[in-house]
Amino acid sequence: MPLNRSILSCSALALILTLALHVSQAAQAPAVNQSTVLTSNRGCTFAGLRNSTKLLTTGGGPYFAFTVQSSGSFTSDGRGPYAHQRDGVHSWLQNSGIRLYVYGANETLDSAEPTEQSRRLRVDLSRPVDPASPNLGVQNVSRWVVHWKQDTDKRVIYGLLDMPVGVDSLIERMEIHIPINGRVHVLRLGNLDVSVCWLEGNPVGRDTTPPKVRRISEDEWSIEIPPNSRAKLSERFGQLPDVMSMRFEDRGLYLIEGRLSVRKIDVP
Repeated sequence: MPLNRSILSCSALALILTLALHVSQAAQAPAVNQSTVLTSNRGCTFAGLRNSTKLLTTGGGPYFAFTVQSSGSFTSDGRGPYAHQRDGVHSWLQNSGIRLYVYGANETLDSAEPTEQSRRLRVDLSRPVDPASPNLGVQNVSRWVVHWKQDTDKRVIYGLLDMPVGVDSLIERMEIHIPINGRVHVLRLGNLDVSVCWLEGNPVGRDTTPPKVRRISEDEWSIEIPPNSRAKLSERFGQLPDVMSMRFEDRGLYLIEGRLSVRKIDVP
């Protein structure tokens, strides 16, 4: 009996020492800076967040202005750049992507139509690649999202702020959100496979044309969607922030083209 008690005491002491070591190591481990690292629920890191001073799910700076040429498939409302905090427009960096909300800085408003006071931005969806797809005519754009590329290990997504100045490249992920008949639709260009991070099995930008981008300066980028670019239209089901419940149904490829510039701006 004394021998068994001795063995038990030694085991208990070893367990206590082991737990104490783990607690000590945890206390010494460096804390993750949540303002520079954001990981999706399947393990993708958004590299562009290191350029910001805030956790950007709340819409912190830097802020931007989009200038869209009224040519090709896109029509501006003629009221100048779509700049953050002007005329109901919002544009900021989030998850490495530069986002433009033409009206309503709220994900739930993607399905809403603009009010009389809202800025307008329109896209022509009258050229389906498949004759069986409908001619959707001219539609309002509610949101525009631009990333740059994905690392070869498909676990790091880079934004335009990660591009060196003077570099010409292709955009691997561009999304244009369009409300059609009260439903959210997303027009995608570029072949970045976001299903690696989430939404596994949903159609993404495959079979589309990647837009071209040049970083002109520290604060400005020029973007071209070449003539007859193929863009994939999908209808979105489900609502943010519940990303894992969302799904997209393919609505066909459409031919589009256009030019725009993005500029970083100061906001008081």
